[in-house]
Amino acid sequence: AVGLPDLRDELVHLLPRLQQYNLSLFDGAKVAERRNGLDGSNTQNGYHEQVSTISDHLHAVALAQCCCPIPGDPITGLLTPGKGMLVHRGDCKTLLKRRRSRSGQQDSFVEINWLQIEAKSYLAPVTITAHDRSGLLRDVAAVVTDAGINMAMVTSNTNTSSQRAVITAILEIQADNVENGVQDQMERLFRRLRQVKNVVNVERALNTK
Repeated sequence: AVGLPDLRDELVHLLPRLQQYNLSLFDGAKVAERRNGLDGSNTQNGYHEQVSTISDHLHAVALAQCCCPIPGDPITGLLTPGKGMLVHRGDCKTLLKRRRSRSGQQDSFVEINWLQIEAKSYLAPVTITAHDRSGLLRDVAAVVTDAGINMAMVTSNTNTSSQRAVITAILEIQADNVENGVQDQMERLFRRLRQVKNVVNVERALNTK
């Protein structure tokens, strides 16, 4: 059976180091800012619409740890006063909850795109389901390494009665090693992982609705 220590606690220390990003700014670039109405008067969908330059929001910028967006995903910036901007997937459960919550009234939801973001690396949580066997994790790790991708974190759990193994990994993709886009590299990796003996399913682990 596959057995590894649970490294989820390490993610708390790992992500801040890997998820620091800079915005590549364009002079005069305009973004739409959606801010909750604080006076009880609401516009469409309960938000005031206003336009500001993205440079107005240049504080600490990072990709959100909850949904780990990668280029190609629809994204929205969540700007919290004093905390900087987190870039979320547009369908992230955490982002949608903040839109609905009264605690998010001080937040600004900033429309941005990937052309405005320059990253050194991206994190992509993935889940691999397989029929357990000896050497399964080794073979999975070999495919990931051969693709030039680092496994920043990995855990594995096995249901002994069904002999079903679930491997959860955080992949770290270096931006300068990507030729045809992160999404394309992920899909090519997934195709290779699905060819590993006993693997049943491979998918990104998304914090979406």
